[in-house]
Amino acid sequence: MYRKAAELLTEGDEERENREVHVIASKWDDFDHELQVYDEDSIEVLDTEEIDFNVSQEKVCVGSFEDGYTPCPEKRNVDRFRQCSECAPEDIPKLECIFDPQDCVDCEGGFCEKLHVVYLAFHGTLSKIGMTSKDRLRERLIEQGADAYALLSTVEDRKKAREEEKRLSVTSSPP
Repeated sequence: MYRKAAELLTEGDEERENREVHVIASKWDDFDHELQVYDEDSIEVLDTEEIDFNVSQEKVCVGSFEDGYTPCPEKRNVDRFRQCSECAPEDIPKLECIFDPQDCVDCEGGFCEKLHVVYLAFHGTLSKIGMTSKDRLRERLIEQGADAYALLSTVEDRKKAREEEKRLSVTSSPP
C-alpha cells in the first residue's frame, strides 16, 4: 500500500505519463478513497477512478509527517514498515511495537499507551479477529473490506490488545 510507484500513468494527460512518484498515503473519508503521492516537488492527491501503475521492487520510506510532510532525506529502503526509524513519529520509539507491542517505558502516552480495541470483522463468509487503536477502528475496518464487525473489547494499551487478540484467535472458532 505504501510503495514507490515507478511508472504512474494517468489517462489523458501526456505530460504526466511515465513520471516517477512516491505513494505516501492511502486514506479513507468514509468509503471514498484518496491516494497521496509525492513527485520530488509537491504532494498531489490522485484521481483514482481510472489509474494504471507499476510498482517497483523496492519499498522506500514514505518520509515524515511531523509538522507537515518531509520526504526521507536518505530515501532508505524499508521492509516491514512504511517509514525508516529516522522518519517514524516520535510517539513510536520502537517500530517493532506496531506489530509486536512490548513492555517499554519509552512510549509514555504515545502510540502504544492509548486505548485500543479488539474486534471481529466479517467479509462474506470469512471472519477475522483483529486489533487497532480505538481512533482508527473505522479506517481499519474499511481497509480490510469488512461487511460487518463486532467490538469484542476495549483495552488500555497496544500490548494488552495484541495479547487479547492472540488469546481470542486461539480459543475461538469464528464462523
